[in-house]
Amino acid sequence: MSDGERLTDEQLGQIVGAIQAANKQHICRFDECEAKVIHMLADMMDRQGQENLRQLLDFGATLRRLKSAGQVAFIIAIIGGLLSVIWLGVLAKVRGE
Repeated sequence: MSDGERLTDEQLGQIVGAIQAANKQHICRFDECEAKVIHMLADMMDRQGQENLRQLLDFGATLRRLKSAGQVAFIIAIIGGLLSVIWLGVLAKVRGE
């Protein structure tokens, strides 16, 4: 071939077959809607999306920590309220009301 010979039809067919096999799309396990989302995510990851995803995951972790802190604060407020009611009851008994 280096001396200017043309490819035979068989050789050309083999090359085309190899290219088609290399470009063959994968069989997706997801339904159409899920596949679109997964493929969009993969496309975003190709364009410096890993850093964006890392930031998104960090933000999610921050939200979880805030949610946990909020739940703890809520429980403390309930316990504080109950203790206040009990204390007011004790004071009322001591004063004779």
